Amino acid sequence: MNYITTYLNDICKNTFEVGLKSYKEKLDLKLESIEQYIAYLIEKKERIRNMIDSLTLKLENKYIDMIDYTHVNCAQEIENNEIDSIKAMLNKMEADYARIEADLSQQAKEKINTETECEFIERISLVA
Repeated sequence: MNYITTYLNDICKNTFEVGLKSYKEKLDLKLESIEQYIAYLIEKKERIRNMIDSLTLKLENKYIDMIDYTHVNCAQEIENNEIDSIKAMLNKMEADYARIEADLSQQAKEKINTETECEFIERISLVA
């Protein structure tokens, strides 16, 4: 009877250790994936920010050209298809930038949660 109890305890302990190790490996892969995605989002955010800066400068130059061309002396609305097109692209880029900011925030939270899980599994592994 004592042999069976010892054997069952060993099987349970080994199964528990293998399960913890497997879960830790999955968490490590998840953490690596999150870090890669964050790096991608940061790079994409930088490219979009540069595009926003470029479009803003282009829009300002178009307004200046239109003001010089039409000799506007007082404040009035300037209507031009090219300016409207630049505005639409700029709005789209700014919306993308905001979405990336939200994604970065969410991924940072996910990374913290995953790191906490990893620490918890490490502590359990030390006790087991």
